[in-house]
Amino acid sequence: MWYRSVGEGGVPLLALHGGPGAPSDYLKPLERLADRRRVVFYDQLGCGNSDILDDRSLWTVERFMDELDAVRDALGLDRVHLFGSSWGGMLAMQYVLDRGRPPVSLITAGSPASSKRWNEICQSWLDEMPAAEREEIERLEAADMTLSPEYEEAMQPFYRRHVCRLDPWPDYVVRSFDRMALPIYHYMAGPSEFRIIGTLRELIGDVRIEELPLAFTAVATDLDREREVWLTRGSLFDAIRASIAIPTVFRPYHLDGRRLVDGALLNPVPVTPLIRDPADYLIAISMDGPAQMMPATVDAGDEDEDERGFRHRVGEFFGRMLPHSEGKPREPGAWDLLNQSMDLMQANLSRLRLAAYEPDLLIQLPRNMSTAYEFYRARELIECGREQAREALSNWPKTGTPLRQS
Repeated sequence: MWYRSVGEGGVPLLALHGGPGAPSDYLKPLERLADRRRVVFYDQLGCGNSDILDDRSLWTVERFMDELDAVRDALGLDRVHLFGSSWGGMLAMQYVLDRGRPPVSLITAGSPASSKRWNEICQSWLDEMPAAEREEIERLEAADMTLSPEYEEAMQPFYRRHVCRLDPWPDYVVRSFDRMALPIYHYMAGPSEFRIIGTLRELIGDVRIEELPLAFTAVATDLDREREVWLTRGSLFDAIRASIAIPTVFRPYHLDGRRLVDGALLNPVPVTPLIRDPADYLIAISMDGPAQMMPATVDAGDEDEDERGFRHRVGEFFGRMLPHSEGKPREPGAWDLLNQSMDLMQANLSRLRLAAYEPDLLIQLPRNMSTAYEFYRARELIECGREQAREALSNWPKTGTPLRQS
């Protein structure tokens, strides 16, 4: 652990930097307070001048609070003013609530008390950006290029509006950005200020799978070893994050030296891990059911009769102007063909897996009910799943002896 102390006398000020992973360089202006008190800076483990370690078990709020306790103990900071910038303020607030060692005062700067609210505010700032800047950020995110120099460059207008408005940036601010510990930042927060995986971490917390009141297994795919991985112990967040890493939607998740993606790549309906657990019945839900003709829904509730009539007339006009084929169906594009082919492969793989390990009840959802990127339909799709489950359960006789005995 690296620290720096300037000045003497008075009640000391202990400064916690942001990030997580942004070294303390940018807090240099606080040195001006050293004419009346001691000011202490330190780089949290994993960034700046402190030891750089590649151990994700260290990147928890609990361990960072342990680190803060250790700094206070080592430097004799019993009575102290505690200052936190951004993430440092979040850490300071949690520390004051949990550790029973209240400082003389707590000062925070740019520190959200809610990750959910922080996400909403940052998203609103993104929406206010000029269209060209916003679209470039969204294009790079869609292309999974959040670790690229292009993405960092695209983020600069956002940083200059909402992080540091000095022009040019002082050298101590530049140093913090240049030495940013991105692995810690991406692990605990996400690739940018408005795409924060940390929301998921806030919902889950630091729970370990073995602490759960029921058996839990997440299934992922080890890309390099080409095998299925069952995650039954350790961090619940790690297990969920690895198992949702759908290729082209989320980056692979690095865990214990493995590069993990969505387990559905090899096992779309992972019944196998559950066979070993005692249970009365085994119920499986498959997203690879037979494709259905999905009804087209048009919400015209907000349109009056004149507007609908206008749309109809415009449609008729273009219908007369555009050439028509003689009943020839539209050829699907390359993206449609790829999606359809992947769906077919997944559905066939599901059938083979389920033939070998048959559940007591299989609830099937049509594989074409949504595409991989339709996150905005989450509420609608969850409700569709509920309806399918209710129908399947109401028609399930549960006759005979269960396939599995408790």
